[in-house]
Amino acid sequence: MAISETPPSPPHSPPPTAPCPLCSALRAKERAAAARGNHSLATDCRVLIARHPHTTPGAAQ
Repeated sequence: MAISETPPSPPHSPPPTAPCPLCSALRAKERAAAARGNHSLATDCRVLIARHPHTTPGAAQ
């Protein structure tokens, strides 16, 4: 088994469901972290975005 010199890039975060200042800030932080190669921080940002509650009409709470 060959060892890769560069770890694969983590998947990008899902598209926003609604305009949200917190999610926008986390996406900017995610992009900056990924650009620096800090995939752990980029992943943390994606988790926070996914867990951030958004109220949408008709959605089950």
